[in-house]
Amino acid sequence: MATEEDALIKCVVNELVGDKWRAENGFRGGFFNHVEKELQKFLPGTTLKANPHIDSKVKYWKVTWAKIVDIIGLSGFGWDDVNKRIVVEKDVWENYEKVTSKISISTSNALSQY
Repeated sequence: MATEEDALIKCVVNELVGDKWRAENGFRGGFFNHVEKELQKFLPGTTLKANPHIDSKVKYWKVTWAKIVDIIGLSGFGWDDVNKRIVVEKDVWENYEKVTSKISISTSNALSQY
């Protein structure tokens, strides 16, 4: 899946460089279908489809990005742009976990798409 995900990221990023597909609350109609067709160029024979695969992956990225932005805005948290990781001291993270009920971002895993 990593190869498909990497290719999908390239397609989405390449399409978002201009404003052609941007809309006020997300993307213009047909965006995910267009990305599906472009993805075939990167990975001929891929089984990823606009819906549900690409649509759900982009929604997941949006939610994860919002969490990252919130977390690195807190005191004691930072972002390592080289390794694509949240940077935080262990005691700060443990205190954060105590007051936050739902954490689905690991500080030890690289988040290469961000």
